[in-house]
Amino acid sequence: MISGRRSLTAALLVLTPWFALTFRDTRALSRHHELREAVAGIAGIAGALTTYFHEEHHDGARCPSGPDPLLPARAGPTPPLEVRCALGHRRRCRPSSDPREPAEYPRAAWHEDPIWRALAFELREPHRFHYTLTTRSQGDTCEFTIQARADLDGDGSGTNIEARGRVHGLGLHLDSTWRIDQMSDEALGLPLHH
Repeated sequence: MISGRRSLTAALLVLTPWFALTFRDTRALSRHHELREAVAGIAGIAGALTTYFHEEHHDGARCPSGPDPLLPARAGPTPPLEVRCALGHRRRCRPSSDPREPAEYPRAAWHEDPIWRALAFELREPHRFHYTLTTRSQGDTCEFTIQARADLDGDGSGTNIEARGRVHGLGLHLDSTWRIDQMSDEALGLPLHH
C-alpha cells in the first residue's frame, strides 16, 4: 500500500499507542477497524520523515521545507479534498494514471508535491483518507503534524485524525495522544454532497 524509502512502518504500527487515542465521539471508536488505514498511513509518513532526517541533503536540511526554510512546510491534502473517496469502489479513492471516476485522482499528485516527492512517499493502492503533512525545522529537530481526513461513509460527517511528533538525533518521537474528531464535511474542508 505505501511506497517509499525503507521506513519504520512495522515498528511504528506495533508501538502506536492505541490506548492513548483521544476519541471525542463514540462513532469514532466504533470505526476503529476503518481507522487502521489512517494509522498505517501516518506511520508510513513518520517513517519517511525519519529516513529523510538521517540522509545527507545538499542544503543540510533535516526537515523537508518549502521555499522559505524558516517557515513551516506543508504537503497535501493528497488526494485533493474535492476527490470524494466515499463515492469510490469500497468507499475508497484510487490513484490512477488516467482518472475518470469520481473517486479517482491523478497518481502524479504525490510526485507533484515537493514535500511528498522529497520524502519519496506515495499511496499506490485505493485508500479512504486524505493526508496532510506540516513540518517545521527547529535546529536539529524536525517537528511535524500529520492529518488524515475522511468521510468514511459519505454521510456528511467526517473523521479527522491528527498525530504530532518530532524527529531528532535520537530518532522518532510520536506523541502518545492522537486527536480523533468527528465533524461535518464542511468543517473538515471536504466537499459537501448534494
